Formats: sequence, structure tokens, C-alpha cells
Amino acid sequence: MRIGYFDCFSGISGDMTLAALIDAGVDHRAIREAVASLGLPCELMFETVRRGGFRATHAKVIAPHEHAHRHLHHIEALIDESTLTPRQNELAKRIFLRLGEAEAAVHGIALETIHFHEVGAVDSIVDIVGAAVGIDLLGVDRFEASPVPPGRGWVKAAHGRMPLPAPGTAELLKGVPLAESPVEMELTTPTGAAILTTVVESFNPLPPMTIEKIGLGAGAREIPDQANILRLFVGQVASPADGDRVWVLETNLDDLPGEVVGYATTRLLAAGALDAFVTPILMKKNRPGVVVTVLCEEARVAAMEEILFRETATLGIRRYPVSRHKLRRQPTEVATRFGPIQGKLGWREGRPATFSPEYDDCARVAAAHGVALREVYDAAHAAYNQGCPPRSHRRAPRRRSSEPDASSISRASRPRWPRWLLSPFSKEGLSLIMHPSPSLLMALVVILSLSLVVAMTALGVVWSHVRGLPVRIARLVDDLAQRQREMEGLLARIEASDSGRAHPPVESAPRAAAGPPNWASPDRRVDTVGPNAPGGPTLIAVPNLAAPSTPATAAASAALGRRFGPIWDLFDAGVTPEEIARRTDQPIGQVELILALRRQLTPAMPAGRA
Repeated sequence: MRIGYFDCFSGISGDMTLAALIDAGVDHRAIREAVASLGLPCELMFETVRRGGFRATHAKVIAPHEHAHRHLHHIEALIDESTLTPRQNELAKRIFLRLGEAEAAVHGIALETIHFHEVGAVDSIVDIVGAAVGIDLLGVDRFEASPVPPGRGWVKAAHGRMPLPAPGTAELLKGVPLAESPVEMELTTPTGAAILTTVVESFNPLPPMTIEKIGLGAGAREIPDQANILRLFVGQVASPADGDRVWVLETNLDDLPGEVVGYATTRLLAAGALDAFVTPILMKKNRPGVVVTVLCEEARVAAMEEILFRETATLGIRRYPVSRHKLRRQPTEVATRFGPIQGKLGWREGRPATFSPEYDDCARVAAAHGVALREVYDAAHAAYNQGCPPRSHRRAPRRRSSEPDASSISRASRPRWPRWLLSPFSKEGLSLIMHPSPSLLMALVVILSLSLVVAMTALGVVWSHVRGLPVRIARLVDDLAQRQREMEGLLARIEASDSGRAHPPVESAPRAAAGPPNWASPDRRVDTVGPNAPGGPTLIAVPNLAAPSTPATAAASAALGRRFGPIWDLFDAGVTPEEIARRTDQPIGQVELILALRRQLTPAMPAGRA
């Protein structure tokens, strides 16, 4: 933020202010044009002079002496008829209004009837209007100033000789910290005091700032052993949203009951203190005592001191200004199961916002619902974290102006996962890894234990299957060998039972390798069995058991009926070969071979069972 700081070590006047603005870089031609538009018989000049050995700029108004005394409405009419911008017009009127109010208070008359003496002269009007234009053109965000020395001695005015500060000046400087000066002359004039107290927001020592320009405005007279100049520093300081300056008041107490100290802190807070707290200490001679500390704004220092002196009977108070940095703040409201609860939202640029419920509101809700205060606090925080407030504020807004709107903070802009989890090698992630919290360690132990249990269970299941696999394979091989032996025995019995007739040996070959079957032979039929056999469907030549019956064929048929009767019965009942294989736990190829034998024995089977 850009500020202007008036260093008033030699006081301040209207011409010194105007000259300092010109020396700080304000365009003197713009000020001359504004003054000329007033229509006053005067000429404004700027010259370089030396005061106390230092170069400075002096503003001089050349105008004939006037005896007319102007009222406030006359001066406002001059300003309205000029070419001043609305901002310059408003500032000039405010300065004259402050002067008029001070004169009216001093003389005890109405503001409308007050007439200006020295201030109503042409040179004073030019100084104030020129200063208003220069302040506007300087382009700073705020003004601050040092304590003001009013001067010592006497001054001759329209009402006679008066002690310094003059009554009008003293009225204008109410609430302004004054500085002591050994100079026996008027250092601060009513015009300078009016300008200063109208535009300056705080009176402090020179704040930490980056100085860009320095303007030196010279007074009309030389002062022995001191440069009669006003210094104007223009530069950058930290934004007031991030920090400000407050006063700290402290006093040590060792002779008061605790009730009195507690009552004093209550009175201090009620009077507008930013904070008041008590710290136990051990004083000299090992006497226990307390330090009462008060934080307040500069304008409330006098009121806080009055309360401390009256309530504690202390003999002295330490006071000093301090700078403080603070978060931007915004009142907000969350909706909980107990009802709405007020709170404060604090944030810094580019950082997540923090929410703090208001104690008084939480205490009221807790008493109304008969629940613990901690429960209400937890409900308020949970409501904020879940996005229950009508306007949720989760992240600091982007700067759009000098003071951002906190309602633009969006909860959706906040990441769903912690940044240390998304970026474990970041500074925050490494800090958590190197210094884990007890809760994080417990969570890791539970996760590792569960993972170990799952892994051991899976390994046990796999090992049980792998360990029994050789036994299963051996049983399967034995079963296949047994099936093969049974089939070979069956074929051998069939060939033996039909040994009275000459039949060619059993042939088994893929369709592609076998020649065309001899379909005309009365002693042979060819059936397709085993559609899934390697090499494709297989043609098996079997003896034609349906030929004219012989004792051998009858015996073979009886033997086959005893051996495969259950399978044939299922087939006769309309069960498919696949279902027969499933029910009898037989390979499908063997079932199809048995059914082929059945067809040999019964050639006149229904077509649906073929």
C-alpha cells in the first residue's frame, strides 16, 4: 500500500504543505490552473530556498491586502465555481468545514454565522485549495503523521495576543499527540492543523516503509539551530489488512485483591480495549504481583489510562506503540442441529481459511439446549467443514481490490485430500514422515496388521491347493488308466464273443485319414462318436451285433446289458448323453461309445434317440 507520511518536526502550515507536495513530484501547473479557476486576484509562485542548510521548496502567494471577512458559504461557492474535480472539491470543503467548526467552538457561535479572519484571506484559501488538489494528485492510499509540535510563546491575531497554541489550533489538535519544542514561535498554524487532521488517519513514528519520494516544504521564516521545513515521505508499506499499529499499556500491581484486578480488566474491555489480560509475576523482595496489560487503539489510550489510574491506584503506566500482523476477517454463520451459530472467518492471501465460532453464541446455544459447550463447538466446526453455511468460505479469495470480498471464498477450491498425502515429498509431507503424530503411527500399525493378515490367509489357501495338487493328478492318472483298461477289456470280450465270424480288427482313425466306409457290407456299421476327440470326429468300426443272432452274439448282448444297463435305461428315458455322463460320472466319449453299442444291438431305435 502507498502512503504519505508527514514528518512535522518543525510544525506544519498551509504553505509548507503545498510546497512539500510540489517538491514530492506533484505537477505545479495543475495546481496553478486550479487556483486560477477560483477567480481570486492572486498569483502562486514556487521557489527553491535553503532552510538550515537544506534545499527545500517554498510556496508564495502574491495578493493585495483585503479587509473583507468571508463566511463559510462564500468560500464553498468559490470552490463550486472552480474547475476542481469532485474529489478535490469535496476534500477542500471538508478542510474548510473543519476550520469553521473549530472557530465556532472557540467563539461559541453557530457555524453559519462564523466568519474567517486570517484563514479567510486569499493566501489561506489558495493554500488549502492547492493542498487539496496536490493531495489528490499525489495518488497515495492513506496519510500518516508524526506527533505535532505547536510551538511556544505568544502570537498576535485579530483578537489580540494569545498564547501558543492558538485557541483555534488547539481545538483542531484535539486527540492528536503533541511534541515538545524549545522554539519560541508558532510552528503549527490553524491552516496546517486543519489540513493535517482532515487527511491523516493515524499519528505514529515513521512506519516501516520503502521510501520512493521525499518532499521538503519550507516555512516562511528561518529558525535558529533548526531547519524550518516539513518533510513528506511517499512510499510503500504492508497492507493494513495484514497489519496495523496499536498501543500497549502496562502496569505492575502487588497491593490489590484479585477481585479489584478482575473488575479493572472488565472495565477496560467495556471501554473499548482490544484486549486486557493479567500476568502473575514475582516482584522485588520476592513479593507476588501481577502485570495488567492493555492493547488499544491510539485514540483510546487516554481513556484506558484513566481507568487504570482510577481503578487500580497505580503510580505509573508504561506505554509504547507496537505493530501487529493479523488475518483478514469476515463474520459468517453456520447451520447446525442446534440452530444457526455465528463465527469469524480468518484468512491470508493464498492460504486456506480458518473458522472460529463465537463464544457468546455457543454459550447461549449450549444453555438453551442443555448440552455441553464443547459439543456446540464441535457441531459448529463440523457444519463448517461439511459446507453447511449458506456462504461457505474455505479458501482465501483472489485479490480483486485493496480489500477482497470474503464471500468469494469457495469450498470447492479446497483439495479433497491433504497436500502431504498428494505430495509426500513436499516440505509438509517430509515433516510428517520425520515426525509422525501418535494417531498417524497407530493408523499405520493397523493398516500393516490388516495387510499381513490378508496376505497370510491368501498364502495359506494357495499352499493348500498346491500341496494337494500332486495327489489329485495321481488319482486322475489312475482313474484314466482304469477307464482305459475297462474299455480294452470290453472290446476284447466283444471280439471274443463274435469269434465265430470273421471280422476285421477294430479301426480307429480320424475322418480325414480313413477312406470311405464300406456301407454296403452287411457285417459292418460306421458310427461317429467322440466329437471332441483329438483330430476331429472319430469313425469307429464295430461288429454288427444286429446281424442274425448267434449264441455268441446273444451272450455278448446279455453281458453288455448287465454292464451298461443303467446307462441304456437313462437313454431310453430320453436323457441326453451329456446329462448321462454327468449323472454317472463317466467321460462323455465313453458314454457315446456305450450308446453306439446300444444302437448296434437295437438298430430300429426311434430317430430322436439316434
